[in-house]
Amino acid sequence: MRFVRIAICIAGAGLPLSCAQLVGVEDWTPKEDPPVDYLDSGLGGADGSVPDAVGGDVWNAACEAGASRCVWVELQRCDDTGRWTVAAKCASEALCKASESRCAEPVCELGEYRCDDEVLFACDKTRDGWDKVKSCTWGVCDALNGRCSKCLPGTLVCEKDELRKCSDNGYGTELVQKCAAPELCDAAKGICWPEV
Repeated sequence: MRFVRIAICIAGAGLPLSCAQLVGVEDWTPKEDPPVDYLDSGLGGADGSVPDAVGGDVWNAACEAGASRCVWVELQRCDDTGRWTVAAKCASEALCKASESRCAEPVCELGEYRCDDEVLFACDKTRDGWDKVKSCTWGVCDALNGRCSKCLPGTLVCEKDELRKCSDNGYGTELVQKCAAPELCDAAKGICWPEV
């Protein structure tokens, strides 16, 4: 008789609960919905499910009060009832430090560059360090524009007897003043010294 009931469930389009009762599983109950703030984080599945990221149900697994863990970018702590709760959302997965029960501060912003001895570095995707982009074997390292340039935009340089200003694109210079002699050009002070 039970096989007949199972066949009816398979062939029919009844609700899961009615099928469970039909085959004799009286204690079946729907799985608890994940907390709304978890779904809002974008970490849940498209159907509203909670991925099994750490083995077992990520929300309902028993835990020891005071314990900490990381689930993607979320820092979770076990509350006094033995349930995991979201304590903070870190800037990246790498910045979640479960052993220290905290989110580390990002060392840089995405899209940020820096120069070190004419080597150009870019902020890595986890925001916890820097990736080497290239060595500026010619020109100068331009962190503002994230590239190697001929000169830094806005800076002054002396080219023989000419005091020149680096263009906004960093690839050329424009004349500011023509000095009487090359040695009278002072880029640091931005002037041409008068002849004595």
